[in-house]
Amino acid sequence: MEDKRLNELLKQRALIEEHLIWLDAEIDAAQGEHSTSAAGSIPANRLPQIEEPIVEKASALPVDEPDPKLAVSDIYDELGPETRDSVKDARRGCLGIFAFAFLALAALVVWVYIKY
Repeated sequence: MEDKRLNELLKQRALIEEHLIWLDAEIDAAQGEHSTSAAGSIPANRLPQIEEPIVEKASALPVDEPDPKLAVSDIYDELGPETRDSVKDARRGCLGIFAFAFLALAALVVWVYIKY
């Protein structure tokens, strides 16, 4: 069993190495360079070649700061009167769904208890 696992791991390793070689060839072809290195040689660490310096870009648009004096009730008034009711409706709907699910679960437990 140990030999089977070892063979499988070696197969996977060989497949990954082949895939890396193929990726190197595709990258070289995309860059317009032809690889002169041997197909079996893979550099140990290609990360420094891939990394680009991080450049922070300043936003061209100014950011609007929120008004600290604005209260929640003012926001509701700004959004419209139906917003306040929709919050209550959502809360009522969630409680209704929870109650229905709880009753369904209780009915299932009672049915299983009676049946078996």
